[in-house]
Amino acid sequence: MKIVREHIEFERRMVREEISASEALYGFGGWLTTRDEPITMSAHDNAAIVAELIDEYIQKQELKEPKDHWEDQLKEELIGRANDYEVYKNPPSISKFSDWTRAISTKSGDLYVAEHYDLIHTTFVKYLKSKGILKSDEGWKEIKEEGKYNFSYYTYINMMAWQRYKNTKTFYLSESYIYKFDIKNMKEMLNNVKKKNPQFKYRFQNIPGHSF
Repeated sequence: MKIVREHIEFERRMVREEISASEALYGFGGWLTTRDEPITMSAHDNAAIVAELIDEYIQKQELKEPKDHWEDQLKEELIGRANDYEVYKNPPSISKFSDWTRAISTKSGDLYVAEHYDLIHTTFVKYLKSKGILKSDEGWKEIKEEGKYNFSYYTYINMMAWQRYKNTKTFYLSESYIYKFDIKNMKEMLNNVKKKNPQFKYRFQNIPGHSF
């Protein structure tokens, strides 16, 4: 009888290991909807509880642990093409994107990443405006300062411009920030993009010098 029980247990584990990704997702969704304790998920809520619930479900169902760099297998949300270069929204991974590629984050924390570094920020901004993603008060703007010495300079307003450092998962502020930062709401925007896209690192400083 012990041998029979062990064989049944072995077969049960084998069946569960063969569950498809979509089946596991439906199972997880069904499990969530039968819990007494409610959960709120959004870009503005702490994602830690979701990770904990996923881990709990994996343990309960004896599913395989995620492989290293599993996020590289996920499909990105393609927004369209700007100057023949693809633009993606909140990509889970940039492992297949070019080194030094550029990105733009919005006030709400969405991150738009170009597949190739040849798409410069000024063109990038115009493209996102044409798609209605950036509004008229967002983008590359002239700032005029009056006083003893009247002068003006250009900077990014109500958005942030980023550039990938080499082939890493780290983004630095664009070299376009050569004079002043729009400090007024930059810290809030930085926190929003970190919260919505925690798969990357962000450095609140100009990108180190580089050459292609």
